[in-house]
Amino acid sequence: MNPQPPVTRMRMAARTSSAKQSAPAEYSPAIAGLRSRVEQWRTQLAATDWVPWAILGLAAVLRFFLLGIKPAHFDEGINGWFVDQVVHNGFYRYDPTNYHGPLHFYVLLLSENLFGRNIWALRLPVVLVSIAGVWLILKFEPLVGRTVTRIAALAMAISPGFVFYGRYGIHEVWLQFFSTMFILGLLSLWRFGRLKDLWYAGMGLTGMILTKETYAIHVACALLAVPVLAVSCALSRVPDSKCARQTWSWIDLGMIILVGAAAIIFFYSGTFFNWDGVKGLYQAFKAWTETGAAGHGHEKAWDYWFKIMGPSWETGGNSLFFACFAKNLRTSVCVISPSTAWEAWLPTATSNTRRRGVSLVSDGHFCLCLARRCCWPVQNRQSANHPCCVCSPRRLRR
Repeated sequence: MNPQPPVTRMRMAARTSSAKQSAPAEYSPAIAGLRSRVEQWRTQLAATDWVPWAILGLAAVLRFFLLGIKPAHFDEGINGWFVDQVVHNGFYRYDPTNYHGPLHFYVLLLSENLFGRNIWALRLPVVLVSIAGVWLILKFEPLVGRTVTRIAALAMAISPGFVFYGRYGIHEVWLQFFSTMFILGLLSLWRFGRLKDLWYAGMGLTGMILTKETYAIHVACALLAVPVLAVSCALSRVPDSKCARQTWSWIDLGMIILVGAAAIIFFYSGTFFNWDGVKGLYQAFKAWTETGAAGHGHEKAWDYWFKIMGPSWETGGNSLFFACFAKNLRTSVCVISPSTAWEAWLPTATSNTRRRGVSLVSDGHFCLCLARRCCWPVQNRQSANHPCCVCSPRRLRR
């Protein structure tokens, strides 16, 4: 006879444990928070406009690709020698007859200390500034519109000229970057009057002064544009042409002037070791006048270049013919009325011209004509038959 367990109506309690109770892993707060963060990232990425990033990425690829394949140019070697002098002397001794500001040399010194004394370190700062210049063009969107800024940024990203100087360790890209910042600040001050626009203009001017003495040309052009703009507005009224209400104060302006002056004195004085370098800020213009009045060893007889270039004219006759052919072709295409079907003929003409060793696509004026024509509304294209309309102030305002 097998014994049976007693029958009872009492329910036994569940086995307890001294271990800390926790929810399943898939329901823990940490996992739930991570999942919500991932979903938030997905939403943000889906809403992100990737066109500007694609333009900047293309600019970076074209400037970094095989950066060290070309040996250092003479100017790059001279800049490297100046950096060696900075290491030897402990500061940059500014020479007003050299026409180059101190900023680039101190940046090169930092680059060589970080990455070594090589061609990559010599060109890396200019590459980064060139990419930043493309990004800065995109900041003009509130002023001229999204389409125009993206076309301009793309043109700068792939332009052979901009790519060449963007891989070339000299001062020109710095001047282009700071002059663009200066103009962006001035136009934004006129349109919006914000404090950050004042910083753009002030730091752009400071950067130009620290880069190269030719900043005076850009400042003179900006000053000459003021009366020209006043006369233009007086002759042809433009809607919303009045200057915006400025939201910055005189204290803000004084702060920007103080920061800019401190940076100029710091670098031109050789980090306070060569105070005579500050005098070079005005002595450089005296050297300019002397250079313009005398040749300084570059004087040549009137027929010097004819004798040098004469033997090459005969062999270069074919190239000259094709260049003139492409120039005339571009002019004729721009004059043709947009109402004709020249768009269908354009790819064939471009292909035929490329076979002759000339590419119409590389012509900056031709690209500007096409870009502007694409950006104009259809109803405004009928009055664009004449090439002079491309640069008309009335057309630029539309």
